[in-house]
Amino acid sequence: VPYRDGRDFEFYMSIPVEINNTVYARNGSLVNSIVYSEDYCMNWDTLLFAPLDDYMGETTKFYDLVKNGTSLFVPADSGRLYRSFDKGKTWDYYLFENDIHPIQHLQFVNKDVGYVGMVDKHLLAKTTDGGMSWNPLPLVGNVLPEVFSFLRFVAASENHIIVVGYDITQAKLIFLETTDGGNSWHRFESEELKKSKLIYNYYPNLTYHNGYFLVEYPHKDGPSGNTSLLKSKDFRTWEPIFISDSSSLKNIKQIKFYDNIGIGIGADIFIVSSDNGETWVDLYDKKDTVLFDKAAPI
Repeated sequence: VPYRDGRDFEFYMSIPVEINNTVYARNGSLVNSIVYSEDYCMNWDTLLFAPLDDYMGETTKFYDLVKNGTSLFVPADSGRLYRSFDKGKTWDYYLFENDIHPIQHLQFVNKDVGYVGMVDKHLLAKTTDGGMSWNPLPLVGNVLPEVFSFLRFVAASENHIIVVGYDITQAKLIFLETTDGGNSWHRFESEELKKSKLIYNYYPNLTYHNGYFLVEYPHKDGPSGNTSLLKSKDFRTWEPIFISDSSSLKNIKQIKFYDNIGIGIGADIFIVSSDNGETWVDLYDKKDTVLFDKAAPI
């Protein structure tokens, strides 16, 4: 795709989405941008470049590309959420007041309601108009540790949200939950995740689809392989439902659901489920282990 000065450069495609037969993707190379293709990924062009950093002269970072209806949203550095309400033709950005934090995490639960985090000690900000305006949730209060690192959040509904963070002073994961849309929060324990420290903030390994799904961080030790897909109904207890073989190069980078179809892609792996995540097969490698008697129909 063309760079700012017109020279062509190769890009690293990540987070693809589709609107009316046009494919959009985040370019994850050193030159962060949003690219698009109108001919089924044969040719590409650039819609939006990340701005240059004010201090170092380097490109700031785009963290994700989220589709909501026909709108596109790009969480970015410096408290900015880039957005387009006309399928990428024009862009502006919403600037959160606490602009020292990057905006890394965004999830819509329906066409109107979505959340973005972290926003200071409010944890999350909420939109009820499809991303046009954002308002911080109430301050979390004393359930937050003194030194807190926000890792990820996942919303099962508008009211039920779980935040995973890291208590830097105690050097441990903590889990926060609200069931009233952020008006109140409480801590809970998830022992299996707490021991393994498997939730990370730099690739989308946690999602909700008729249950919670978590992809373990790659390069796991042990005979069971280096990548497992775990599922939980309540975020407290987890069971592995897919285990990769012992190849040291295999790891799942992204997991997404499209209606009842689940897809996990990564290095040397392509797993698919056609029954809402109940059973999975690896189309890339038949040596992987599916932890159910029945095979997922493809």
